Amino acid sequence: MDDDGTIRMTTFRKSQKVKNIQRDPRVTVLVEDGVEYSELRGVVFYGKCEIVDDIEVVKDTMVRITARNAGDDPATLEGMKSVITSTAEKRVCLLIRPERIVSWDHRKLGGSY
Repeated sequence: MDDDGTIRMTTFRKSQKVKNIQRDPRVTVLVEDGVEYSELRGVVFYGKCEIVDDIEVVKDTMVRITARNAGDDPATLEGMKSVITSTAEKRVCLLIRPERIVSWDHRKLGGSY
């Protein structure tokens, strides 16, 4: 989640996902973790999605995501930036504004269901 409370991601501009959002901007984002039932936890965001077709916003979003995964290695980040620049023109940014959030954490059940 971004500092302004939005969720950002990128996808290819010609993807089915973009066509679906153009038709109906209501979206659901699910993040889940765990393998066994007693470990499951997750969150669902319900909201509206805006398609942002601005190359600088796409690049910024991709760099932010990449920076989280690149760690502290500047060489890795620079290498990823060159890849980002080459693919960003084919992508759009999906900006999701959550309106409702639902979460669960089965670890808190203490083994009793």
